[in-house]
Amino acid sequence: MGKLTEEQERLIENTLPQFYSNSPLWLEYTRAYQNELRLLFAKSDRGTSFKMALQDLLLNPEQFRSEELVDRNKSNAELYKNMLLTMMVLSTEKQRTHFVEEVAEYKEDFVDLLN
Repeated sequence: MGKLTEEQERLIENTLPQFYSNSPLWLEYTRAYQNELRLLFAKSDRGTSFKMALQDLLLNPEQFRSEELVDRNKSNAELYKNMLLTMMVLSTEKQRTHFVEEVAEYKEDFVDLLN
């Protein structure tokens, strides 16, 4: 985006304190998830039930997130979305041009990866 204007800096300074710190909750989640994986791999049976349990763990890790973590993540995502939208409204023409150029570079990188 480039150098921020004073108004953009104030927006960030005013928004950041509203974000929830999720570090302890995220740590609880990762420990619970890893523990379930350890328990699963500690079993000697590698049959159908193992495969189904592993698939469930890999495809649905959020089942180990607490309701509080889920709620905080949603709240933080909403705050972040609103801050970004406001930043775009407050952006200068030079910042918008810089942003479009950056996105174009990412697009080229993704196209290269696909080929």
